[in-house]
Amino acid sequence: MSKAMPTIGESAHELQRRMQSAPASQKRQRLHALSLAASGPARHRQEIAALLGVHRHRVAAWFAAYAEGGFDHARRAQGALPPVHRRISDPAVTALQVQLQAPQGCAGDHHLRVWLAEEHQGTLSYAGVHALGRDKLHAKPKRPRPSQAKTPQTP
Repeated sequence: MSKAMPTIGESAHELQRRMQSAPASQKRQRLHALSLAASGPARHRQEIAALLGVHRHRVAAWFAAYAEGGFDHARRAQGALPPVHRRISDPAVTALQVQLQAPQGCAGDHHLRVWLAEEHQGTLSYAGVHALGRDKLHAKPKRPRPSQAKTPQTP
């Protein structure tokens, strides 16, 4: 069941004036959301979120903060997010980066996953190892392919 929109105590004109003088874009967005709710072109959080280009849960959080503490509480910047729990340590990430850059290479993400479990007691899923290697470390697991014996070696 959807929550009722909070009643906005300030006028739409006052919110527009404050929005134009707000220094940070996050605060302007919050003021814009309150102004849209006060003036009436958008009647639901989802419509306001679509107009502002944010998720509806973010708009709901802004309105909840407004309902809880008023205008000044809603204007405050969002607090820092809680730290993400990492399944492997920083030395393990560094060792993984070294392993990915080694000249002999590695067989693939499954090989890296087994290596992390054996060497650093890190338990990551296949997708986790893949994302860590590709997205965070910007590396691809590679290994040299066998070559023909008759191919002349260049120094």
